[in-house]
Amino acid sequence: MPWAGLILLLAGAGALIAAFSAEHLFGIQACSLCYWERVPYVAVIFFSALALLWRPYGRAARVLIALCSIAFLVSMGQAIFHTGVEQHWWADLSSCALEPLEAENLTELRNQLLAQSTVPCDQISWTFLGVSMVIWNVFFSLAMALFAEESARRGFKEGGVAPCFICQRFKPKA
Repeated sequence: MPWAGLILLLAGAGALIAAFSAEHLFGIQACSLCYWERVPYVAVIFFSALALLWRPYGRAARVLIALCSIAFLVSMGQAIFHTGVEQHWWADLSSCALEPLEAENLTELRNQLLAQSTVPCDQISWTFLGVSMVIWNVFFSLAMALFAEESARRGFKEGGVAPCFICQRFKPKA
């Protein structure tokens, strides 16, 4: 089993599990940019799962791992933009702002209120060690993009047993 694909699959799934847990278990509300930052992780899960299932391991699996690197770079770009919005370096998107309500009855008003994001994108919802989760996403995405790129570059050795350059260091010697 290609370890790089497995590590990338777990990283993508772990990031989404952490985001959903923060939102649904701990009540940390996400803004619209936070939701968009989850999309590349779905792509990573898809590409890495295909790389795991691809037989025989080779060029196609390396391309899928490289696509994971690109998805992580997209995630990092989105997180950098979101960081700029949080720090008020630039304006947020129109989707981050609350829109005026135009309801004719109470049911329409309720539906419009429920459909709107209640958290503005420039508000930091939660920090860990004094750093917002968006900035942690920048670091995580960069690290995983570099990992995926290096794994794809080095390729799969010995029939796909240890394509992960980190795993190769700890591979038992025969």
